[in-house]
Amino acid sequence: VQKLFQQYEHTMRGGRGDDPMISLTLNGRNVHILPSNYKYRELYCVDGQEISYDDLDDELKSSLSFKQLRDLKLRHNAKNDVNWNTFFIPTDNILRHNAKQLNTTKSQLLGVDDSGSSNSKNMAVTTALAETAVVSKTKHFLAEHGIDVDKFNQSKARTIRSRNIILVKNFPYNSTRNELKEKFEKFGQIAKLVLPETKACAIVEYLNAKDAQTAFHNLAYSKFKHLPLFLEWAPLNLFSKSEEHGEIQKQVLQTQEEDEDDEEDGIKRHRKRKRSEVDADADEDVNKTKVIVKNIAFEADKKELEQLFGVYGKIKSIRIPRKFGGGHRGFCFIEFDTNKEAINAKNALSASHFYGRHLVIQWASSLNTSPTKKTRIE
Repeated sequence: VQKLFQQYEHTMRGGRGDDPMISLTLNGRNVHILPSNYKYRELYCVDGQEISYDDLDDELKSSLSFKQLRDLKLRHNAKNDVNWNTFFIPTDNILRHNAKQLNTTKSQLLGVDDSGSSNSKNMAVTTALAETAVVSKTKHFLAEHGIDVDKFNQSKARTIRSRNIILVKNFPYNSTRNELKEKFEKFGQIAKLVLPETKACAIVEYLNAKDAQTAFHNLAYSKFKHLPLFLEWAPLNLFSKSEEHGEIQKQVLQTQEEDEDDEEDGIKRHRKRKRSEVDADADEDVNKTKVIVKNIAFEADKKELEQLFGVYGKIKSIRIPRKFGGGHRGFCFIEFDTNKEAINAKNALSASHFYGRHLVIQWASSLNTSPTKKTRIE
Protein backbone atom coordinates (compact mmCIF):
# COMPACT_ATOMS: atom_id res chain seq x y z
CA VAL A 1 0.00 0.00 0.00
CA GLN A 2 2.87 2.36 0.77
CA LYS A 3 4.33 1.78 -2.70
CA LEU A 4 0.89 2.41 -4.19
CA PHE A 5 0.62 5.86 -2.65
CA GLN A 6 4.23 6.64 -3.50
CA GLN A 7 3.33 5.91 -7.10
CA TYR A 8 0.19 8.03 -6.72
CA GLU A 9 2.27 10.93 -5.41
CA HIS A 10 4.71 10.59 -8.29
CA THR A 11 1.81 10.58 -10.80
CA MET A 12 0.25 13.67 -9.23
CA ARG A 13 3.51 15.56 -9.44
CA GLY A 14 3.62 14.83 -13.14
CA GLY A 15 0.35 16.71 -13.63
CA ARG A 16 -3.01 15.30 -14.63
CA GLY A 17 -4.74 18.32 -16.16
CA ASP A 18 -8.44 18.52 -15.34
CA ASP A 19 -8.87 14.77 -14.74
CA PRO A 20 -9.11 14.18 -10.96
CA MET A 21 -9.03 10.36 -11.21
CA ILE A 22 -5.76 8.41 -11.05
CA SER A 23 -5.68 4.81 -12.35
CA LEU A 24 -2.98 2.50 -10.99
CA THR A 25 -2.28 -1.22 -10.99
CA LEU A 26 -1.87 -3.17 -7.73
CA ASN A 27 -1.35 -6.95 -7.74
CA GLY A 28 -2.98 -7.30 -11.13
CA ARG A 29 -5.99 -5.16 -10.26
CA ASN A 30 -6.88 -1.70 -11.52
CA VAL A 31 -7.14 0.77 -8.65
CA HIS A 32 -8.88 4.12 -9.15
CA ILE A 33 -8.07 6.95 -6.74
CA LEU A 34 -10.30 10.00 -6.54
CA PRO A 35 -10.02 13.07 -4.29
CA SER A 36 -12.38 12.89 -1.34
CA ASN A 37 -15.32 15.28 -1.04
CA TYR A 38 -15.28 14.99 2.73
CA LYS A 39 -15.47 18.36 4.41
CA TYR A 40 -13.45 18.61 7.58
CA ARG A 41 -15.61 19.45 10.58
CA GLU A 42 -14.18 21.24 13.57
CA LEU A 43 -15.53 19.93 16.85
CA TYR A 44 -16.04 22.09 19.92
CA CYS A 45 -16.57 20.82 23.45
CA VAL A 46 -19.85 22.06 24.98
CA ASP A 47 -20.78 20.64 28.39
CA GLY A 48 -18.64 17.56 27.84
CA GLN A 49 -19.98 16.69 24.37
CA GLU A 50 -18.27 17.45 21.06
CA ILE A 51 -20.42 19.50 18.67
CA SER A 52 -19.75 20.73 15.15
CA TYR A 53 -21.22 24.10 14.23
CA ASP A 54 -22.10 22.79 10.75
CA ASP A 55 -24.23 19.99 12.26
CA LEU A 56 -26.49 22.29 14.25
CA ASP A 57 -30.16 21.55 13.64
CA ASP A 58 -33.34 22.67 15.39
CA GLU A 59 -33.28 19.77 17.82
CA LEU A 60 -29.66 20.36 18.82
CA LYS A 61 -30.18 24.12 19.09
CA SER A 62 -33.13 23.62 21.42
CA SER A 63 -30.92 21.59 23.79
CA LEU A 64 -28.36 24.42 24.07
CA SER A 65 -28.74 27.70 25.90
CA PHE A 66 -28.44 31.08 24.21
CA LYS A 67 -25.01 31.65 25.77
CA GLN A 68 -23.75 28.28 24.53
CA LEU A 69 -24.97 28.97 20.99
CA ARG A 70 -23.39 32.41 21.05
CA ASP A 71 -20.03 31.08 22.27
CA LEU A 72 -20.14 28.26 19.71
CA LYS A 73 -20.71 30.75 16.88
CA LEU A 74 -17.91 33.00 18.11
CA ARG A 75 -15.43 30.13 18.25
CA HIS A 76 -16.50 28.96 14.80
CA ASN A 77 -15.88 32.44 13.33
CA ALA A 78 -12.65 33.01 15.27
CA LYS A 79 -10.51 32.42 12.15
CA ASN A 80 -12.10 35.41 10.45
CA ASP A 81 -9.23 37.92 10.51
CA VAL A 82 -11.43 41.01 10.17
CA ASN A 83 -13.48 40.54 13.33
CA TRP A 84 -12.01 43.47 15.25
CA ASN A 85 -9.40 46.22 15.34
CA THR A 86 -5.88 44.82 15.66
CA PHE A 87 -5.10 47.09 18.60
CA PHE A 88 -8.32 46.43 20.46
CA ILE A 89 -7.65 47.11 24.16
CA PRO A 90 -10.14 46.62 27.01
CA THR A 91 -11.06 49.95 28.59
CA ASP A 92 -10.19 48.62 32.05
CA ASN A 93 -6.62 47.85 30.91
CA ILE A 94 -6.29 51.35 29.45
CA LEU A 95 -7.40 53.10 32.62
CA ARG A 96 -5.46 50.81 34.96
CA HIS A 97 -2.20 51.37 33.05
CA ASN A 98 -2.58 55.16 32.91
CA ALA A 99 -3.58 55.33 36.57
CA LYS A 100 -0.50 53.30 37.48
CA GLN A 101 1.77 55.56 35.44
CA LEU A 102 0.32 58.69 37.04
CA ASN A 103 0.28 57.14 40.52
CA THR A 104 -3.44 57.74 40.94
CA THR A 105 -6.72 55.81 40.86
CA LYS A 106 -9.12 55.18 38.01
CA SER A 107 -11.82 57.31 39.60
CA GLN A 108 -9.47 60.26 40.00
CA LEU A 109 -8.25 59.82 36.44
CA LEU A 110 -11.82 60.00 35.15
CA GLY A 111 -12.72 62.95 37.36
CA VAL A 112 -15.10 61.10 39.68
CA ASP A 113 -15.31 62.78 43.10
CA ASP A 114 -15.94 61.15 46.48
CA SER A 115 -19.69 61.60 46.16
CA GLY A 116 -19.72 59.50 42.98
CA SER A 117 -20.69 62.33 40.61
CA SER A 118 -18.67 62.82 37.44
CA ASN A 119 -18.51 64.82 34.25
CA SER A 120 -19.37 62.27 31.56
CA LYS A 121 -18.25 64.63 28.79
CA ASN A 122 -14.69 64.91 30.13
CA MET A 123 -14.73 61.18 30.88
CA ALA A 124 -15.23 60.25 27.22
CA VAL A 125 -12.39 62.53 26.07
CA THR A 126 -10.08 61.30 28.84
CA THR A 127 -10.68 57.65 27.94
CA ALA A 128 -10.02 58.29 24.23
CA LEU A 129 -6.77 60.16 24.94
CA ALA A 130 -5.69 57.47 27.41
CA GLU A 131 -6.26 54.78 24.75
CA THR A 132 -4.25 56.80 22.23
CA ALA A 133 -1.32 57.01 24.66
CA VAL A 134 -1.46 53.26 25.39
CA VAL A 135 -1.56 52.33 21.68
CA SER A 136 1.40 54.63 20.96
CA LYS A 137 3.42 53.16 23.83
CA THR A 138 2.56 49.61 22.76
CA LYS A 139 3.72 50.24 19.19
CA HIS A 140 6.99 51.71 20.48
CA PHE A 141 7.58 48.67 22.72
CA LEU A 142 6.89 46.21 19.88
CA ALA A 143 9.24 48.09 17.54
CA GLU A 144 12.02 47.92 20.15
CA HIS A 145 11.57 44.13 20.34
CA GLY A 146 12.09 43.57 16.62
CA ILE A 147 8.46 43.63 15.46
CA ASP A 148 7.49 45.39 12.24
CA VAL A 149 4.62 47.59 13.48
CA ASP A 150 3.79 48.75 9.94
CA LYS A 151 2.43 45.25 9.28
CA PHE A 152 -0.54 46.08 11.51
CA ASN A 153 -1.45 49.11 9.39
CA GLN A 154 -1.98 47.10 6.20
CA SER A 155 -5.35 46.13 4.82
CA LYS A 156 -6.62 43.24 6.93
CA ALA A 157 -8.39 41.58 4.00
CA ARG A 158 -5.24 41.54 1.83
CA THR A 159 -2.65 40.79 4.51
CA ILE A 160 -1.08 37.31 4.32
CA ARG A 161 -1.33 35.67 7.73
CA SER A 162 1.25 33.61 9.58
CA ARG A 163 0.34 30.12 10.78
CA ASN A 164 2.65 29.92 13.77
CA ILE A 165 2.38 33.43 15.31
CA ILE A 166 -0.76 34.35 17.28
CA LEU A 167 -1.82 37.82 18.39
CA VAL A 168 -3.55 37.56 21.80
CA LYS A 169 -5.91 40.25 23.12
CA ASN A 170 -8.52 40.94 25.79
CA PHE A 171 -6.80 39.50 28.84
CA PRO A 172 -6.88 41.10 32.32
CA TYR A 173 -4.36 43.80 33.19
CA ASN A 174 -2.97 41.83 36.13
CA SER A 175 -1.96 38.93 33.85
CA THR A 176 1.73 38.02 33.89
CA ARG A 177 4.01 36.63 31.22
CA ASN A 178 4.39 33.32 33.06
CA GLU A 179 0.60 32.87 33.29
CA LEU A 180 0.15 33.41 29.56
CA LYS A 181 3.10 31.17 28.75
CA GLU A 182 1.67 28.39 30.94
CA LYS A 183 -1.70 28.75 29.18
CA PHE A 184 -0.28 28.47 25.66
CA GLU A 185 2.57 26.07 26.39
CA LYS A 186 0.10 23.24 26.92
CA PHE A 187 -0.25 22.86 23.14
CA GLY A 188 3.38 22.99 22.06
CA GLN A 189 6.80 24.53 22.45
CA ILE A 190 6.87 28.32 22.32
CA ALA A 191 9.72 30.05 20.53
CA LYS A 192 8.93 33.59 21.68
CA LEU A 193 6.34 35.41 23.79
CA VAL A 194 6.24 39.22 23.75
CA LEU A 195 4.11 41.02 26.37
CA PRO A 196 4.18 44.85 26.51
CA GLU A 197 4.00 46.65 29.84
CA THR A 198 0.68 48.17 28.76
CA LYS A 199 -0.89 44.68 28.58
CA ALA A 200 -2.56 45.78 25.35
CA CYS A 201 -1.76 42.53 23.55
CA ALA A 202 0.64 39.60 23.51
CA ILE A 203 2.42 37.90 20.62
CA VAL A 204 3.00 34.15 20.86
CA GLU A 205 5.25 32.38 18.36
CA TYR A 206 5.24 28.57 18.18
CA LEU A 207 8.03 26.45 16.78
CA ASN A 208 5.51 24.18 15.05
CA ALA A 209 2.64 25.52 12.92
CA LYS A 210 0.47 22.51 13.81
CA ASP A 211 0.84 23.27 17.53
CA ALA A 212 -0.13 26.89 16.86
CA GLN A 213 -3.29 25.83 15.00
CA THR A 214 -4.24 23.46 17.84
CA ALA A 215 -3.76 26.24 20.38
CA PHE A 216 -5.78 28.66 18.27
CA HIS A 217 -8.64 26.19 17.92
CA ASN A 218 -8.78 25.41 21.64
CA LEU A 219 -8.11 28.84 23.14
CA ALA A 220 -10.12 31.18 20.89
CA TYR A 221 -12.82 32.79 23.08
CA SER A 222 -11.89 30.52 25.97
CA LYS A 223 -11.98 32.06 29.46
CA PHE A 224 -8.68 33.32 30.87
CA LYS A 225 -9.38 34.41 34.44
CA HIS A 226 -12.66 36.29 33.89
CA LEU A 227 -12.29 37.42 30.26
CA PRO A 228 -12.55 35.53 26.93
CA LEU A 229 -9.34 35.52 24.89
CA PHE A 230 -9.47 37.19 21.47
CA LEU A 231 -7.03 35.49 19.10
CA GLU A 232 -5.92 36.58 15.65
CA TRP A 233 -3.30 35.22 13.27
CA ALA A 234 -0.46 37.74 13.09
CA PRO A 235 0.73 39.09 9.72
CA LEU A 236 3.36 37.04 7.90
CA ASN A 237 7.02 38.00 8.54
CA LEU A 238 6.03 40.02 11.59
CA PHE A 239 9.52 40.09 13.06
CA SER A 240 11.99 42.44 11.40
CA LYS A 241 14.65 39.80 10.63
CA SER A 242 12.11 37.58 8.92
CA GLU A 243 10.85 40.60 7.05
CA GLU A 244 14.35 41.45 5.76
CA HIS A 245 14.88 37.83 4.73
CA GLY A 246 11.53 37.79 2.96
CA GLU A 247 12.32 41.02 1.12
CA ILE A 248 15.64 39.58 -0.08
CA GLN A 249 13.86 36.48 -1.39
CA LYS A 250 11.30 38.64 -3.17
CA GLN A 251 14.04 40.71 -4.80
CA VAL A 252 15.82 37.57 -6.02
CA LEU A 253 12.62 36.15 -7.49
CA GLN A 254 11.78 39.45 -9.16
CA THR A 255 15.25 39.63 -10.68
CA GLN A 256 14.96 36.12 -12.12
CA GLU A 257 11.53 36.83 -13.54
CA GLU A 258 12.69 40.09 -15.12
CA ASP A 259 15.65 38.33 -16.77
CA GLU A 260 13.45 35.64 -18.27
CA ASP A 261 10.43 37.77 -19.15
CA ASP A 262 10.30 39.24 -22.63
CA GLU A 263 7.92 41.96 -21.49
CA GLU A 264 10.33 43.43 -18.98
CA ASP A 265 10.14 46.94 -20.44
CA GLY A 266 6.36 47.01 -20.22
CA ILE A 267 6.44 45.87 -16.61
CA LYS A 268 8.97 48.57 -15.71
CA ARG A 269 6.90 51.27 -17.38
CA HIS A 270 3.84 50.08 -15.45
CA ARG A 271 5.78 50.17 -12.16
CA LYS A 272 7.06 53.67 -12.90
CA ARG A 273 3.52 54.87 -13.49
CA LYS A 274 2.44 53.32 -10.18
CA ARG A 275 5.36 54.96 -8.35
CA SER A 276 4.60 58.33 -9.91
CA GLU A 277 0.96 58.03 -8.76
CA VAL A 278 2.06 57.18 -5.21
CA ASP A 279 4.53 60.07 -5.18
CA ALA A 280 1.84 62.43 -6.44
CA ASP A 281 -0.51 61.34 -3.65
CA ALA A 282 2.28 61.84 -1.11
CA ASP A 283 2.94 65.37 -2.41
CA GLU A 284 -0.76 66.18 -2.10
CA ASP A 285 -0.82 64.93 1.51
CA VAL A 286 1.99 67.34 2.40
CA ASN A 287 -0.26 70.33 1.72
CA LYS A 288 -3.47 69.01 3.30
CA THR A 289 -4.71 70.42 6.60
CA LYS A 290 -8.33 69.19 6.64
CA VAL A 291 -9.51 65.72 7.70
CA ILE A 292 -12.88 64.03 7.70
CA VAL A 293 -13.74 62.05 10.83
CA LYS A 294 -16.32 59.28 10.40
CA ASN A 295 -18.15 56.89 12.71
CA ILE A 296 -18.68 59.53 15.40
CA ALA A 297 -21.09 58.52 18.14
CA PHE A 298 -24.33 60.52 18.16
CA GLU A 299 -23.74 61.35 21.85
CA ALA A 300 -20.60 63.35 20.97
CA ASP A 301 -20.81 67.11 20.47
CA LYS A 302 -18.64 69.83 18.95
CA LYS A 303 -17.02 70.83 22.25
CA GLU A 304 -15.82 67.26 22.92
CA LEU A 305 -14.36 66.97 19.43
CA GLU A 306 -12.49 70.24 19.97
CA GLN A 307 -11.07 68.91 23.25
CA LEU A 308 -10.06 65.59 21.68
CA PHE A 309 -8.42 66.86 18.49
CA GLY A 310 -7.17 70.11 20.01
CA VAL A 311 -4.51 68.15 21.90
CA TYR A 312 -2.59 67.64 18.65
CA GLY A 313 -2.72 71.15 17.24
CA LYS A 314 -4.61 74.39 16.78
CA ILE A 315 -7.99 73.88 15.13
CA LYS A 316 -9.12 76.48 12.60
CA SER A 317 -12.64 75.15 12.16
CA ILE A 318 -14.94 72.20 12.86
CA ARG A 319 -17.93 71.62 10.64
CA ILE A 320 -20.54 69.04 11.66
CA PRO A 321 -23.29 68.29 9.12
CA ARG A 322 -26.60 68.00 10.93
CA LYS A 323 -30.03 66.68 10.08
CA PHE A 324 -33.01 68.99 9.97
CA GLY A 325 -34.75 66.65 12.40
CA GLY A 326 -32.00 67.25 14.96
CA GLY A 327 -28.66 65.60 15.74
CA HIS A 328 -25.56 65.30 13.60
CA ARG A 329 -24.98 62.76 10.85
CA GLY A 330 -22.05 60.89 12.42
CA PHE A 331 -19.13 62.64 10.71
CA CYS A 332 -17.40 66.02 10.69
CA PHE A 333 -14.68 68.06 8.97
CA ILE A 334 -11.78 69.38 11.06
CA GLU A 335 -9.25 71.85 9.67
CA PHE A 336 -5.89 72.46 11.40
CA ASP A 337 -3.50 75.36 11.11
CA THR A 338 -0.65 73.31 9.64
CA ASN A 339 -0.21 70.03 7.79
CA LYS A 340 2.03 68.64 10.54
CA GLU A 341 -0.70 69.09 13.16
CA ALA A 342 -3.23 67.37 10.91
CA ILE A 343 -0.84 64.43 10.34
CA ASN A 344 -0.18 64.10 14.09
CA ALA A 345 -3.91 63.97 14.87
CA LYS A 346 -4.63 61.53 12.03
CA ASN A 347 -1.85 59.12 13.01
CA ALA A 348 -2.49 59.32 16.77
CA LEU A 349 -6.26 58.86 16.77
CA SER A 350 -6.64 56.42 13.88
CA ALA A 351 -6.74 53.44 16.28
CA SER A 352 -8.72 55.13 19.06
CA HIS A 353 -12.31 54.70 20.18
CA PHE A 354 -14.62 57.54 21.16
CA TYR A 355 -17.78 56.60 23.04
CA GLY A 356 -16.93 53.00 22.17
CA ARG A 357 -16.81 53.61 18.40
CA HIS A 358 -13.67 53.30 16.32
CA LEU A 359 -12.81 56.66 14.74
CA VAL A 360 -12.18 56.55 10.98
CA ILE A 361 -9.98 59.50 9.96
CA GLN A 362 -9.19 60.32 6.33
CA TRP A 363 -7.99 63.29 4.35
CA ALA A 364 -10.92 65.45 3.25
CA SER A 365 -11.15 66.23 -0.45
CA SER A 366 -12.67 69.38 -1.85
CA LEU A 367 -15.58 67.33 -3.20
CA ASN A 368 -16.53 66.09 0.28
CA THR A 369 -16.61 69.45 2.03
CA SER A 370 -19.70 70.83 0.31
CA PRO A 371 -22.95 70.15 2.21
CA THR A 372 -25.54 67.94 0.55
CA LYS A 373 -29.24 68.62 0.30
CA LYS A 374 -31.37 68.58 3.44
CA THR A 375 -28.25 69.16 5.54
CA ARG A 376 -27.27 72.11 7.67
CA ILE A 377 -23.79 72.81 9.01
CA GLU A 378 -23.13 73.54 12.65
